[in-house]
Amino acid sequence: MTPTRPRARKLHILLSDAAYDRLKALNARYGLASHDLVLVLLERLDAYARPAALDRTLRDRASDPTRR
Repeated sequence: MTPTRPRARKLHILLSDAAYDRLKALNARYGLASHDLVLVLLERLDAYARPAALDRTLRDRASDPTRR
């Protein structure tokens, strides 16, 4: 997959403390800004996430009654 140039779109998201800590750890390791990390993680999701595990994880999150 050829990386695409990001469009000027804003996405305001809430992160848990654990997610924020992981994002900051990736930032420290690779020197990429948060928006670049999110872009790479989403664009290349199929390269590192097993489809069945991803499906199970997202379904579990969607059915979690404690989610915000």
